[in-house]
Amino acid sequence: MQKFELFDETFDSFRTETYELSIQVSLNGFSFCVKDLTRNHFIALVDSPFEHALLNGDDWIGRVTEIVDAYNWLSKPFKKTIFSYSSQHFTLIPQNFFEPERAKQLLSLVSPIPTLDEIRFKPITNDVVSVFSIPSALITAWLKLHGETIIVSCINSTLKHHIQSWQKSKSPLLSVACMEGYAMIILSKNEKLLHCGSNVHKNNEDLAYHLVSICNQFDCKTLSTHVELFGKIDKEEELSTLLQRFFKNVENTPASSQFHFSYLLTDYKKSHATLFNQSLCV
Repeated sequence: MQKFELFDETFDSFRTETYELSIQVSLNGFSFCVKDLTRNHFIALVDSPFEHALLNGDDWIGRVTEIVDAYNWLSKPFKKTIFSYSSQHFTLIPQNFFEPERAKQLLSLVSPIPTLDEIRFKPITNDVVSVFSIPSALITAWLKLHGETIIVSCINSTLKHHIQSWQKSKSPLLSVACMEGYAMIILSKNEKLLHCGSNVHKNNEDLAYHLVSICNQFDCKTLSTHVELFGKIDKEEELSTLLQRFFKNVENTPASSQFHFSYLLTDYKKSHATLFNQSLCV
C-alpha cells in the first residue's frame, strides 16, 4: 500500500453529516472514501499505510488514534459509516440455517479464528448471512468514535456487486477481488451461488490454476465462463492475458455503475472497488 490522498474541491470537512464514510482496514493500513449523499458522488479517497505491517494483537487503539489525529474530521458525525476489516476469516451461512449463538462455532469449521478477534455477522441478502472475525481492540476503538457504524466483511460488498453482475450475465460468472495477499472468489451460474471463498494469492499462475479448478469442480466450462477482476492486482496485464487462455471473457471491472465519481477518483474505481462497493451494504 502506498500513501496517497485525493479530495475533490467540493469536499467540506464541516459538512460530514451529509456524507457517507466507508473505511477498510488491514494489517497494512487504512483506506477510506467519502460519498456526498446529496449527489450520490464519491469525492474523497485516502490510502494511509502503516510504517510496518502489523501482527495480530498489535496496538489497534494507537493506530485508530493516529489516523484520527491525521484526519481529525474522521471523528465528526457522518450520515452513514461503513467499516470492514480485510481478512480471510469469513464464511457464508444460508439464512434458514443460521443461529446467531452458533456463529463462532460455524466460522471455526472453515477458518482459524485469531485469539483476540471477536465474531460478527451481517446479512448480505434475504438468503445469506456472512460470519466473520475482526480484531476486538480495533472495532472497540472505532465504535467509541462512531457507535452507529455498520460493520461488514469485505465479502459483503464483493458479493453484492457480484449479484448485480449476474443479473446481466447469461453465462457462468466468476468474480475475483484481489486483496493484499489473497483473492476473494465467487462463482455463480443461472443466478445460483456455487462457490464463495478465498485463496492466498502467491502468484498469477497459482491463482489461474485455482480458478480453473473451481470451475471444473462445479462443472462450469471455462470457455463459457465470464470473469470479472477488480481490486489491487499485481501484474494486472499479465493476469488478464493468462486468464484469457482459459476463460471466455475476462473483464477488469470497476466499482458499481450506480455510483458517480469525482474526476480525481475515476482511475481508482477498479483498484478500490471493494471499498467503494461497501456503499451497497447499507
